[in-house]
Amino acid sequence: MEEVYKRFAKHLDDLPAGFPATDSGVELRIFQQMFTPEEAEVAMGLQMKVAPCICRKEQKMGGNGCDKPIDNCLIFSGGAYLYEERGIGRPVTQDEALKILNEAVDAGLVIQPGNSQKSLNIAKERGKV
Repeated sequence: MEEVYKRFAKHLDDLPAGFPATDSGVELRIFQQMFTPEEAEVAMGLQMKVAPCICRKEQKMGGNGCDKPIDNCLIFSGGAYLYEERGIGRPVTQDEALKILNEAVDAGLVIQPGNSQKSLNIAKERGKV
């Protein structure tokens, strides 16, 4: 089994949703069927960032701001690259992302994926959980 698939599994497990290894290692065999070694290497380069909430920034500019946390929009993959190119946000680890999500929930914000089918970001909107 190529080492790249073991590193890929570890990479996935470090993401917010996690991807724990199985005793049998079946996930490594699945990865071999789904990804070439090169594709697995590319996937490990995908990013996760946190950025200021554009929704709350926009509302504040219009005089309707709130005192909720602002640096809590999570951006993934291609969206993270776009944000990086524009100097918006900062990289986060899985632990930081989970902390940000928990703080947002504690502040009364509702997790709102931009697109639940293929989400590139997760925003926290005002509202009850």
